[in-house]
Amino acid sequence: MDALRLAGLTVKSVIVWDKKAHGMGDLKGSFAPRYEVIIFAAKGRFELPGKRPDDLIACAKVGNQSLTHPNEKPVELLEQLIEATTTPDALILDPFAGSGSTLVAAAKTGRQYIGIEIDEHYSQLAATRAAEHQKGATA
Repeated sequence: MDALRLAGLTVKSVIVWDKKAHGMGDLKGSFAPRYEVIIFAAKGRFELPGKRPDDLIACAKVGNQSLTHPNEKPVELLEQLIEATTTPDALILDPFAGSGSTLVAAAKTGRQYIGIEIDEHYSQLAATRAAEHQKGATA
């Protein structure tokens, strides 16, 4: 939170992502984690481009057998966040692109995107996945 404030950002919302299934962790000593929080922050005055979305999003996590990256998020979740906060042709920046789920969501929703990924393998995977989902692209 301090880093956000130092960057001039104001927290607007804390969103709860209900993954619809619990994860691992301490199987005998703690509650089963079924959600993650998403911090939505903005610089200056920000207005949502459409109707006001709920701060609870239920969206199934990527199944273990389908994961291409250990921290992969579902494209559906990212599409919802992108569409709720930007307009078509907006530029989406993902400085930790991983396998490219955010880039895929941006491409599928008609946004421009820039992804940065330090790992060469994942960088190539992200670029390939995003290119496959460009609006108007043929398979």
